[in-house]
Amino acid sequence: MSRDVDSNRQSTLDSAIQANVVLLVLLGATSLLAPAWFLRGFSVADAPFAVLGVVRVYSVLALALASLLWTARHWMASAAGRSGVRGLAVAYGAGTAILFMQQWSVWYGMSGLALLLSCLILTVSYTLALRPLRETPAGVA
Repeated sequence: MSRDVDSNRQSTLDSAIQANVVLLVLLGATSLLAPAWFLRGFSVADAPFAVLGVVRVYSVLALALASLLWTARHWMASAAGRSGVRGLAVAYGAGTAILFMQQWSVWYGMSGLALLLSCLILTVSYTLALRPLRETPAGVA
């Protein structure tokens, strides 16, 4: 039974990390190579040059985070990595709430909806990856 729980947790966590890395690489690459086009997707038209520079800085950070997340995926699957998985679940949960409030206050149709849904899916995935750990005795993986 313990192997099934570990296998299920590993599979859920692997899927969440892979989806997270793909999202970060897509966001990072898009906003690095075409920041004005990226911002237009969020209804920010004709952004000043300084804003495009800030977006590029954040895109580099997103790409760095994707690299770190991919490198740390085995550690996150261990008992020592639970805090990292929990932190990602909380961070994406907060991101989902913030994006939802933004979408609710200024509804422009589909702008930002894909990012909101991505954050929601990652929140659920990381939370589900933690759940089997709670079912094992004393949280031992």
